[in-house]
Amino acid sequence: GGLPFVLVRQVAQSNPTDSGLYRLTASGNVDPTYGTGGSVRLFPPAASQAQDSFLRRFVALPTGELLFVGDMRKPFPNDQSQIQLMRTDLAGNLDPTFNGSGHSTATPAPGADFRTKSVAVRGNDNIYVAGSEGLYAPVGDSSLMLARFDYDGPLDTNFQQGGFRVQSVGPGTHSQFRKLLYLPGIDRLVAAGFSNKNGNFD
Repeated sequence: GGLPFVLVRQVAQSNPTDSGLYRLTASGNVDPTYGTGGSVRLFPPAASQAQDSFLRRFVALPTGELLFVGDMRKPFPNDQSQIQLMRTDLAGNLDPTFNGSGHSTATPAPGADFRTKSVAVRGNDNIYVAGSEGLYAPVGDSSLMLARFDYDGPLDTNFQQGGFRVQSVGPGTHSQFRKLLYLPGIDRLVAAGFSNKNGNFD
């Protein structure tokens, strides 16, 4: 009994990789009435299916929909990644009112490698995505990354530099936001993460 829970899983078929949902009952059992055997596959729109799709975090929205964030990347050797967002109903169907397709992608720098680690929703106005951005040269460098999207999916290009805030902590440093929270009472974001240089963490 009780409300169902939805978990994200990675589905590694041959190539490319996509993602899916499991729904569990409140007692922790797979809900066989959901999708096929308790799970639903999540596919990006056809134009994006040539890329590996990883959904890493999700939040339940007050409207009853689910918002997923992650990244997409072209298979090796053309490793380039994009931030991706996907909005579905509870049955796993893409919401066509979200960016016109249920799916939204963005990238601030060609050839960059993105890792999306957290999402926060500011009422019905904005979606914030946090993680890291790292260029392949020099290897090992990555910067703190924060992006803002409109609630209905498009990247908010009025935010910082074309929709992104990318902050380097220093050369040779690997930095990443891991958790992002929105505090509605004071209308502020709180972000937590780490920096690592030569094995030393801050």
